[in-house]
Amino acid sequence: MNSESDLSEKIVEFFEYSFLVEEGIFEPRPETEILVEIALEYIGKLAKDKEKFVVVDACTGCGCIGISIARKVKEKSLGKILCVATDIDMKSLKLSRKNARDEKIFFLKTDLVSGIRYADMIVSNPPYVSLKVKDRINVNDPPRSLFGGEIGYEITEKLIQQSSQILRGEGILIFETGYDDLRFFGEQKILEQYKSSLFRSIIENGFRILDIVKDYSKIERILVLEKL
Repeated sequence: MNSESDLSEKIVEFFEYSFLVEEGIFEPRPETEILVEIALEYIGKLAKDKEKFVVVDACTGCGCIGISIARKVKEKSLGKILCVATDIDMKSLKLSRKNARDEKIFFLKTDLVSGIRYADMIVSNPPYVSLKVKDRINVNDPPRSLFGGEIGYEITEKLIQQSSQILRGEGILIFETGYDDLRFFGEQKILEQYKSSLFRSIIENGFRILDIVKDYSKIERILVLEKL
C-alpha cells in the first residue's frame, strides 16, 4: 500500500538524471535542459583557467540545474567548480539536498543570491510568468515558483541587480525568461513592456547580452549575459 508521502512524490527525468519531485515544488521542464547545456559550454571554456570556479544555482527548486551541472562537470572533467544552490523555500532545499545524494553542493536558504560573496557564473530558472495572465495558466506548480510579478520581469530584475554585485569580472549570468510567451496570450503590449524593462535592467546593471536562445518551441527562452 502506498503511503501518503509516496502519493505526493514522483520521479522526473532531467538531463540524463532522475530527480525526486514533491507536491508544492516546481517540476522541471525539458527546455531547462538547454540552460544546463549552455552553462556547461561556458564552464568548459572558462573553468580550466581558474583554481576554483564558483557556480550559483539560484531558485534551485528540486536542484535539477545545479546538480546536473556538478555531475556533468565531474564526468567530463571540465574543471574544478564549487557549486552553491539557493532557494527561499526550505522544503525545496531539503528536497534538493536529498536529490544531490553524495554530490558536493552547498545549499543556502536565501533570496536569489543575497549574501553570497562572489561567483563566476550564476544560473537560474526564476519565476517569470506575468500575473496579467494568471487566470489563463493551468498547471500544478506552486504560484510562487511561476509568477515573477505584475508584468513578469520583476524577480528577474532583482536577480540581475544582485548578480551584478557578486559576479567577478567577465562573469556569466544565464537565466530563463518569459516575455515571448505573452505572444500566445495576445498580450503584445505587456510583452513589449516586459522585454524593454528587462533589457534596460541588463544595461543599467553593467551586463551585455552574449546570446538569446530559443527553446524547443522556437520561443526566446534563455538569456546569456556577461558582466562588463
